[in-house]
Amino acid sequence: MPDGLKKVTVCAASGLLATPNCAGQTISDWFIAGTAPTRVDDWYHPIRVCTTDGLLATSDIPANLTTVKTFVSYPPGYPDDMKDKNAPQAPTQNCQLFTETTPPTLTLAQAPQPDGSVLVTATATDDEAIKEVDFYLNGSSKPIRLTQAPYTFVVKGSSGSTHTLTVQAYDYNPANAPAVQMITVTLP
Repeated sequence: MPDGLKKVTVCAASGLLATPNCAGQTISDWFIAGTAPTRVDDWYHPIRVCTTDGLLATSDIPANLTTVKTFVSYPPGYPDDMKDKNAPQAPTQNCQLFTETTPPTLTLAQAPQPDGSVLVTATATDDEAIKEVDFYLNGSSKPIRLTQAPYTFVVKGSSGSTHTLTVQAYDYNPANAPAVQMITVTLP
């Protein structure tokens, strides 16, 4: 290495000292002594967004429906023609997860199994996301709660016995009524 040169890793967009926020978007370059950047990058910002619409996640959005994405915030007055046209812009509006008004829908199907049980499959859909699907067997007040698809429930018992299964699907907006379906299952 020649005297008077220093190798420094900088964030690609800002040219400032690299931080974990610009990981994967860095450049290592040689600088003449005294000309290397000394300021830590403050252009790259990790922002928590909803996975459903890519907008800002508010504190009440469940973690399983959010992700952290890094956006470049150019300083005021930065020339538009020098900005990365392919880089996504940071969202400025809040996620609409709790403001959506379309309730979930639910369909049920049953399939006899080789062991004499019956598998009930609930297909729950929503325009945003399903929070949970609850299965109530024979009027039980305590549900079997599933928070991830596939939403299935196995009904077991003696051959020829009949059971009632009530299924409720919820989205994340508490103002929306759950979708409710009931199915009668007779074991083979």
